[in-house]
Amino acid sequence: MSEENTPQYAEETPVTAQVLNQIHEEEAAKRKQQARRQYINFGILAAILLGIVLVVAVAAPVVTPKLVGAIMGDNLAKAELVRDAVDDVQETQPEEMPVTEDAYPPPEAGSGGQEEAPAEKNVTQPEAAAPTAVTHQVQAGETLYAISRQYNLTIEDLIRANNITTPNNIPVGTVLVIPQP
Repeated sequence: MSEENTPQYAEETPVTAQVLNQIHEEEAAKRKQQARRQYINFGILAAILLGIVLVVAVAAPVVTPKLVGAIMGDNLAKAELVRDAVDDVQETQPEEMPVTEDAYPPPEAGSGGQEEAPAEKNVTQPEAAAPTAVTHQVQAGETLYAISRQYNLTIEDLIRANNITTPNNIPVGTVLVIPQP
């Protein structure tokens, strides 16, 4: 081959060191711009999530002020007072029926047999002891509906038996009297 047929690359090639540097600089600028966009997108997403959390935190006590209090247990002192009062009432109620004077005396020793009661004595049956009241202490998450279903009652029966004025707000720890049929 002769010198005339040999390609001269340095003169024919348009890419030079300066052009290569310019291409690298443009690519680096694009990468920086993409990274900047990603940071901006992340910041926007974080701001939106923070805004949602703040709105929920502010709105929750406004929307359900009583529910939050019941869950947090702000009525525990009242519940303790009610529980103590119920315990006091249960302790003062007699567990056994009292013996009355009208009851038959036991047969005397040595009488050796059956003795009929005198006809003129009136034997009165003591009244049946009042059934002990069944109670239920309200737990977190319970509703009057669930409690009434548990004891086969209507919600109205529970409300009536306990003089409930706000059936949608029963504080945790409240002791409910369960009416018996």
